[in-house]
Amino acid sequence: MKVFKSLTLFFVASGSAVSREETRSWSCMFDCVGALFRGDVYCSYTWEFESEDYYRCLEPYKEEFDSCIQVDGCLTLGPCWEKCVPPALEGSSDCEDGYENGDLNEREFLRCLVDLSMDAAKCLSDCDPSNP
Repeated sequence: MKVFKSLTLFFVASGSAVSREETRSWSCMFDCVGALFRGDVYCSYTWEFESEDYYRCLEPYKEEFDSCIQVDGCLTLGPCWEKCVPPALEGSSDCEDGYENGDLNEREFLRCLVDLSMDAAKCLSDCDPSNP
């Protein structure tokens, strides 16, 4: 389920305001996340979700994602990101825990992640980088 943290970042980023200076950074990040997402979908349909084979299939996509975002200028994170994203990541763990222990069904789990993403996207959109 930890892949959902990456997906949460994708949803957060897709709802945020992007300045001209950040266009290259965000474009690169979208490319990296998109490749990971496609890999996750492929592995989910090829293997039983969360099986050993699924994780083995996903591993090269995760490694490529890690390499992809390390490219200079790919992912420039500013003070607004630091303010708005950590609560979403922390909350996603609560969503995952609730789903794994049966407190949330699949729909509630996805709603939980979407709500966190929407809150973070609004925070990013409203945030002034010069005065976060």
